[in-house]
Order: sequence, then C-alpha cells, then structure tokens
Amino acid sequence: HLSSAEWAWVGRRPDDSVNVFAVEMDAEKALVAAKARLSADEDVCCAPLRDIADGMIDPDEAAVLSSARGLMLFHFAHRFCARCGSPAHAYKAGAARACADKDHCGARVYPRVDPAAIMLVTSPHGVDGRSHALLGRKKAWPRGRFSTLSGFAELGETLEEAVVREVEEESGVKVRRDSVRFVVTQPWLFPQSLMVGFTAEAEADEGSGALPCVSADEEELESCRWFSREYVAQRLREYGGSGGISLKADTEGTPAAEFHIPGRVSLANLLITQWAHEEGAWAQDDDAVSESSSTL
Repeated sequence: HLSSAEWAWVGRRPDDSVNVFAVEMDAEKALVAAKARLSADEDVCCAPLRDIADGMIDPDEAAVLSSARGLMLFHFAHRFCARCGSPAHAYKAGAARACADKDHCGARVYPRVDPAAIMLVTSPHGVDGRSHALLGRKKAWPRGRFSTLSGFAELGETLEEAVVREVEEESGVKVRRDSVRFVVTQPWLFPQSLMVGFTAEAEADEGSGALPCVSADEEELESCRWFSREYVAQRLREYGGSGGISLKADTEGTPAAEFHIPGRVSLANLLITQWAHEEGAWAQDDDAVSESSSTL
C-alpha cells in the first residue's frame, strides 16, 4: 500500500531529530497497523483531528498532526494539473506537486495559505475602560461555547481592514480603525489558514454611554454578546480554562453549558485568556452578568 500512497515529509522532531512523514491511508488499514504495535490491554481509534484538537495538551504533537493533515489535504485536492489537466505527482518530498507532462506543461504547485484575521474586540475605553469583550458562537458548536470573531481577508484588503469589516458584518459593531493591534499568528490547517490575531476597540455609539448595540448576522452566528471581564475570568477559574472540551462534546447539564471558550489549540483561547487575566480580572463581582440580552 505504501508504495502507491500519497506521502509527504512533515519535518524533523526537535527533541530527537526523528523524521516524521504523513501517509495517506485507509482508516481501517491504519487501525490494523496501529493495533499491531499495541499490547493486548491497549486500544486505539481513528477520529477527525478537528474533533479532538481541543483536548490536545502537547503543542508539538498538535503542530505535527495539523501539518500532516494540511499536507495530505493539499495532495488530495491537486491530483491533476490545474493548467493542462494531466495527472500530478508529489514533488520535493511532498512539499509540492508537479505536472506529469514535463514536455508540454511541467507546472508546479505549492500549498497555499489563506490569511484570516481573528480579533478580540473590547468595549470602548471611554464607556467602561475596555472591561467587556465581544464574543460570538456558531450553532454547530457545543452548548455554551463562545469565541472571538474572525474572518478571511478579501482580495486587495489588508488584515486590519478585514478586522473592521468582519466585526461590523458579523455583529453590527463598528471598530476604531486606529485601535487595531497585532498580537500573534497561528497556522490553522483546517484546511489551510493562517490566523492573524489582533485586539481592537469598538466605537462608542454616538450620544450613548452604554455598550455598543449588537446585531448579529444570523447566517454567521447564533449569538453574539458583550461579556464582562469579571464574568469571563470567573468562568475560566471555575473549570480551569476551556477544560479541553471537544468540538463534538455534549455539554448539557455541565458548567460548560453556560459558558466556555475554545481549547488551547485555538488562538482564540490565547486572546481571551490574556484579556481576562489583565489587572483586576479575578475580582469577584456579583453583578458581573448584565441583564442585557446581548451582554454577559
């Protein structure tokens, strides 16, 4: 099977310099191969990486698996040359694909990366000193999961412009363009994104001392709300962060059903926890949960 399978060199592990390869393999055959290496009292199963990613603790393991998955999806999507339609094959140890018709075409294609902005939007400083964050949730997520807003940069658009546009499109909240600040990047190979993290501050509604009005795009989000720093910090403390809750988990009847955030594998976790842990974040506040339908 391996002689005809798609494969790619993922890289060399930094701790022991072992070369790591990704190999396309049928799930049943993969299970047979894995079980052959286990003792009788050990078990193994196959699962989509996205379903288990939130529970992963080792960042190096997560990086290897996501890179392997991204490379295999690239090879699967480019089995034929986009220029002439001839079959294509792996090239440069799987880092690229090349057209098999070397005489008439010979085109080569490399994995592309789609840049996307992911942003922690805070309330206006003049309203409450940035003590609320704008978080949304998709209907398909586990009950209680909220995360930062995000979206792909469009053609000819800067990532800072994408932050402003995406926030307004998804929530109706306007962002101050001069408040957008870069934080960090993260590869997100589901299937081929590069998440670029930002913080930004919302514009205050003119003539109002209240939090900016939220009007969620129902096609994008099931819910979008302002959450107080105290509320988020308290929830994180109660269950130790995200709790490693799987994307497919049933949270009904658990504390996470009220509120939880994505696991450490997600850049959203970093953006939210850094904001929640700023000075004063752990203060107890019985009034932390607002009565507003768009605020917690």
